[in-house]
Amino acid sequence: SELRGPQLFFTRTAPEFLIELFKLEVPEVGQGLIHILGAARDPGVRAKIAVRSTDARIDPVGACVGMRGSRVQAVSNEIAGERVDIIPYDENRRSSSSMPCRRPR
Repeated sequence: SELRGPQLFFTRTAPEFLIELFKLEVPEVGQGLIHILGAARDPGVRAKIAVRSTDARIDPVGACVGMRGSRVQAVSNEIAGERVDIIPYDENRRSSSSMPCRRPR
């Protein structure tokens, strides 16, 4: 058998991939003005992120959605058209079922 070096495995299904896409597409996220505090995915179907702004003048949901949905649509196109829900982060609901996006079976 032939010896090979380390193998890399890339996945586009991890929630971290979604967060990195938002960092690239939404300047406020990339600059740290908006934080993504939670992400969940049902790959190929839908995704959900919870966002909070460090600046009271910035609407974190509106900034992530973009003008006429342009920013969230660009992210959605990169993840095979998944529907992306953006919700404001709520400290009181962080342990509730507001974040998971898995459908009941």
